[in-house]
Amino acid sequence: MNQATNYSPNAVPTPMTPTADPIDGSFGDLILFDGQAPGPLMVTESGGNLAGFGGQAYPAGVRVRLTLNQVSPLTIISPGGTSGGIRMNWFTVDGPNGSLSLGRDHPTDVLDILGGEQNGQIAGFTNNSVTPGVINPDVRFRMGGAGFHPHIFAGTGNWTVRNHMRSANSSAIGVQVDAPTWSEPV
Repeated sequence: MNQATNYSPNAVPTPMTPTADPIDGSFGDLILFDGQAPGPLMVTESGGNLAGFGGQAYPAGVRVRLTLNQVSPLTIISPGGTSGGIRMNWFTVDGPNGSLSLGRDHPTDVLDILGGEQNGQIAGFTNNSVTPGVINPDVRFRMGGAGFHPHIFAGTGNWTVRNHMRSANSSAIGVQVDAPTWSEPV
């Protein structure tokens, strides 16, 4: 995720883009998966600009979207340790054939996801696919702005959350489920 040549135009996205999206008002670059790369994708995040930095006066974070053209599965991992983190606004699968997995349930991987920038900023997870979205145990959540962040799971598709959804810093995660079904670890 930190290689400029993987993007068109060539540039690593930044969660700190200060211009609001004209559609949803969120801040941060949009990472779009639209079927241009063939086959199942295992994308690695190993540090760099995606974590951003604190202290912004606006709610920052990248947005990850799988369009209708992304029919091959997408898995985002951080191999061999803790990633530098992805400061995020939301993950969206337009569906109906897309597939998103965060982490891969590997004992030495830690995909670090930072929930936004400001206290109370919503972290969105929308799945409109017939394939459940998956959050594996090797995903670690931290809350930007050191405050409470609601994580809202929505869409017409299901979610399989194999993660305890606890924050690795002193802040709390709230979970709201508006998706048809939800499963989590026992």
